[in-house]
Amino acid sequence: AVRSAVKRAANSNIDDDEKLEVKAVLKETIGKFWWNCNQASPILIEGRPTS
Repeated sequence: AVRSAVKRAANSNIDDDEKLEVKAVLKETIGKFWWNCNQASPILIEGRPTS
């Protein structure tokens, strides 16, 4: 699902609303990924991206 979202985001033909939706999905996915990593190893919090 994430890969298809990235491919859609890379497609210049889609509108801005869909780009924003894709960005939101990616941000949520990355947030969950980092949360899971931090639960497993709190040391990784230091390297967490702020954006």
